[in-house]
Amino acid sequence: MLRSSKLLFLAVALVACGGAIDDRTPESTVASLASALERHDVDTAYRLMSRRYREQVSIDEFRAMFSDTAEIDHTATRLRDRDGPAEEEASVTYGAHEQLLLRREGDTWRVVTDVVDWYSQRTPRQAVRSFVRAIEARRWDVLLRLLPEVDREAMTEDRLREMLAGEGEEALDHLATGMRDALDADIEEHGDHATLAYGERYRVELVREGDVWCVADPD
Repeated sequence: MLRSSKLLFLAVALVACGGAIDDRTPESTVASLASALERHDVDTAYRLMSRRYREQVSIDEFRAMFSDTAEIDHTATRLRDRDGPAEEEASVTYGAHEQLLLRREGDTWRVVTDVVDWYSQRTPRQAVRSFVRAIEARRWDVLLRLLPEVDREAMTEDRLREMLAGEGEEALDHLATGMRDALDADIEEHGDHATLAYGERYRVELVREGDVWCVADPD
């Protein structure tokens, strides 16, 4: 009986100190986070953040973000009012830089990443990724296809290869590295134009021609 009383006291103490957490499913984790935000329970909310997040944001920095209580309350309400079950995803890194995205469908996992259309131009992000891949693979034919029509008219594969030989090729590799590091960054779209900012001052301009996106001006 004494042992049971001690366990009960310990459980109550843990809830009082840090708040109860149910992180067994995505839905229960979101509910626990919403509850912590409603209570303005910084410690519990911080414990629910990933290890990577906690490595980048200290508890003191996290606590400072709670100064805007109105926004915290608004976020908690929106989390409570979410629709439907959580969509579970996972990513696997392969090769040097590539990532394969998977999504749970019922009791199985399915691949989301297009592993067949290697040089896709269906979206601005895919066009940028294809541009980087083409540089790394030295696929001059693909690089040519990724250019807008007005630039392709005055260019051939051989001429493109000659222009980028030597120091030009080194600059191209530097460009690819910067663009690859920004592949997950936000891309601004305005009609048939899109812009990806990367590094401290560089931008990639893209244009849509028909059903595909082309890299018009990579800094």
